[in-house]
Amino acid sequence: MKRGYTKSWRKEIDSDIWQMPPLYHRVFYWLRQKAPWKPETFPTQNKMNINLNPGQIITSMGIIAEGVAYIENNVRKVPQRKTIQRILEWLEFNGIIALARHRQGTTIFILKWHIYQPMDEETCHSAYTEQDTDADTEPDTHLKKYKEVKRINKKKNKEKQAKENGLTPPDWIDLKIWTEYLNMRKKIKKPMTHYAQELAVKELLKFKDQGYDPNGILETSIQNSWQGLFEPKDEGKYL
Repeated sequence: MKRGYTKSWRKEIDSDIWQMPPLYHRVFYWLRQKAPWKPETFPTQNKMNINLNPGQIITSMGIIAEGVAYIENNVRKVPQRKTIQRILEWLEFNGIIALARHRQGTTIFILKWHIYQPMDEETCHSAYTEQDTDADTEPDTHLKKYKEVKRINKKKNKEKQAKENGLTPPDWIDLKIWTEYLNMRKKIKKPMTHYAQELAVKELLKFKDQGYDPNGILETSIQNSWQGLFEPKDEGKYL
């Protein structure tokens, strides 16, 4: 068991989380006690270790559920993973934590970590020294890192979805618009084969060479649920 402590403020009983069901505060308290007080390394199977700063923890819904389990009438109660997920989403929505999901689990950023584990002479571990201080413990930096991870994961998900759809479009076609076009084709029950997508790209290239905006053409077909791609009639669709 880890030693040390984190601060618990009296005003916490007046906070929004205190008004929620007890399990909400129990989960947040568990996260605060499990988060490292100094930089740590999280090992992975592919030997690409992940560096964690104070206030960051990599875990899973199952681990949290086991961690906040309780005994009632001599029966051990373990919350469902969906319940833990809902609580984490509430904490994130209210600006208490930030979440970043990946293969190794979920990285949780406690955004105001400096409040619960101040980096000064009152730190929870007497072994802590100034050279251990890391600027990444500041909440603004936590949030920046979180947003960057979100951005990277979002990009990877878009690329993965496009790949699953069969074709990665060239750079001059917006990946999001292309994906939405393919989704629209599926919705109207006219899904595109890999070859059909290649033909569509060739058609868009012809329009592009004529000075038309291929992304605008795609958006017009999406908006009207058109199966095909057509030459625009208004000048606003020119590059």
